Amino acid sequence: MSYARAASVLLMVLAVSAAANETYVWTGGMPGFSGTITLDSSASPSGGGTMADIVSAQVTVPVGGFFGSQEYTFNFDPFTATSYGAFTWNAEDITGMEIRWQDIPSFVNNPNMGNNYLGDYNSNGGEAMEDYTGSWEASNPIAVQDGESTAAMLAVATVVLGCWGVRMKKCL
Repeated sequence: MSYARAASVLLMVLAVSAAANETYVWTGGMPGFSGTITLDSSASPSGGGTMADIVSAQVTVPVGGFFGSQEYTFNFDPFTATSYGAFTWNAEDITGMEIRWQDIPSFVNNPNMGNNYLGDYNSNGGEAMEDYTGSWEASNPIAVQDGESTAAMLAVATVVLGCWGVRMKKCL
């Protein structure tokens, strides 16, 4: 295999891998509130994403109880989830989101996530436990979005493949 062909194959593999899952973490919030949400790409599609873009999500909220303050962790359940409004994100943070779901089998726990809030709006039948002081930020932000880097890598790969059958001197 020639160097040009090997380089073009490598560039195509890199372009495909650039569209990997992106994990966002609840950052800067109040004590006891935490969460992660993993989406299927580092930028929402044009017009916004859907619930199908959520690979996984987990949120933890403080819950008052008989033995003092405790925490409860919810795992995302796409079958009981509802999305309100636009669901948008980029390589740095989630810019628009309002998602609620019911924690099964418990009918009194209803976690909710927004681009600037995290909470349980029915906190075990008691008061809602909410945090509006944090935000969802990418755990490993990248300098450019997938679409830009993928397009650049595919353009280079196309040029290299086009030059493969021709002498490289004539092509470059």
